[in-house]
Amino acid sequence: MTKILAVSTTEFNVPVTAIAILQYTAHTQRPAKVARWGVFADAISTQSQPVIVDLIRNLTAGSFSGAAPTPAVIGPVGSSAAGVWAFMSSVPPAQDGVALDGAEFHPQAGYEYTFPLGDEPEIPGGGRVAIQVLASNTVGIRAKLTVKE
Repeated sequence: MTKILAVSTTEFNVPVTAIAILQYTAHTQRPAKVARWGVFADAISTQSQPVIVDLIRNLTAGSFSGAAPTPAVIGPVGSSAAGVWAFMSSVPPAQDGVALDGAEFHPQAGYEYTFPLGDEPEIPGGGRVAIQVLASNTVGIRAKLTVKE
């Protein structure tokens, strides 16, 4: 399997509604697995309310306005990425009610999780996963997602 890492190159100011900030769509002929994901706040906000993040399986693509991150193929050498990446959602994508993972963290911190081998959530061919963020005040967020396809 090819291991691919995508990191948002710019910070996205999350408004006070739930939005998806990084999305991966698997190639229609090649299912994938989520190996690791994370979000990191800008540490400027002093709010005490936590930022809520979820790794979701979404049905629709949503409306993404940012430049898609350029994924880095970690290995094996010479492999290429078949999936499609999107960054900065202005309209939340519709999800099928499945949160694959989730957490709360302080807006001056971050959260990162690596799935144990064999427990990685699978993305069917043509399926999507996205990192969705909800904050009670505007907070700057960067995201990263590692998939195996």
